[in-house]
Amino acid sequence: MKKTTVGTPLLVLFILYLMSGFEARAQILKETSAPVKPSWITTAPQDSDKFRYFVGIRTGASTLEEGKDSAYKNALDKIASFLKIRVSSEFEETTTLAEQNVKQKIVAVSSALVSAARLDALYYEKTSRVDRDFRAERYDVYVLVAYPKEEVSRELERQSSDRRSIAQRALEWYRKGIKEEKAKKYPEARESYTRVLNELNALDEVTPVGEGFVDSSGLLIAAKGKVADLTRRSRRLAIRCQVRRNEESQRQFVASLTAAIVAEKLDVGNDDPTFEITGEVSITEGGYVMGNHVAYATGFLEIRRASDRRVLSVVPIDVKGFHRIRDTAIKNALKEGGEQAGGSVVKVILEDEAGQKR
Repeated sequence: MKKTTVGTPLLVLFILYLMSGFEARAQILKETSAPVKPSWITTAPQDSDKFRYFVGIRTGASTLEEGKDSAYKNALDKIASFLKIRVSSEFEETTTLAEQNVKQKIVAVSSALVSAARLDALYYEKTSRVDRDFRAERYDVYVLVAYPKEEVSRELERQSSDRRSIAQRALEWYRKGIKEEKAKKYPEARESYTRVLNELNALDEVTPVGEGFVDSSGLLIAAKGKVADLTRRSRRLAIRCQVRRNEESQRQFVASLTAAIVAEKLDVGNDDPTFEITGEVSITEGGYVMGNHVAYATGFLEIRRASDRRVLSVVPIDVKGFHRIRDTAIKNALKEGGEQAGGSVVKVILEDEAGQKR
């Protein structure tokens, strides 16, 4: 008996029906603003006698207007990059259930950038996806913007003039710092040199300065050196405390105190100090504990501001030193006492410095 297979043709027909139905439900439609895609999209035209050309692009925009605005902004960004200036955008966006409106406002540091730029050509491709009652549209937009060469020259000259003005202001601040430093107004001088750094850090190019500096980079290096030197000088301490024992004990305590201070980037020296450390430290011996000699370092240090002789703080010292050798126990007490006192001194100085800045 011969079998007939009816199910297989029916299955094939059913699949074809589903596929044709799917294709009928979703359609991709494309349209362009010109029959042929212009060549300037990939390669900007050569400069003319009067204009330099820039291409702006925005793909996937939800509306044509949004695509135009974004593509134009993209071209302005390229002009700005060429001219080394900054352009920013501000977007205002409102969304409702029915529609979405996007508006872009272009803001430029140089008003000439926006006013002088000219839209020379526009091309866009619109892609629509239609699926029953649903329709989605996307735009790829390309703009050709012309920018006058005379504006390029004018803008570059304006920037050069601005840089020269900045360099001149920096030089004036440097001169002011020199005068203040000679008058021993160190905080004021450091502030003036810091203003030099702030001015010159805003420059995007090395600029002539003169007066032995040749250019702004030389002035910047000199100002950095001055700030670093005055920072150290404004934190310089003269140590004039006494250890009541002998010269060796004096050296041991001062060495330990100095090391703790210098480790925190403060300076120690008697040459024009900003602070003075005075006080007395005594050494006493406290017997013998578990095979070790015990030594005590006790006393106090006063931290005084040199300019007005004001005592900022009094640091107490009360530490023990242990060792099986008697002299080493004394050294340990002096070392630990100097380290602890140094940490306290640094804290007082930095707090005073922070208070002066407020």
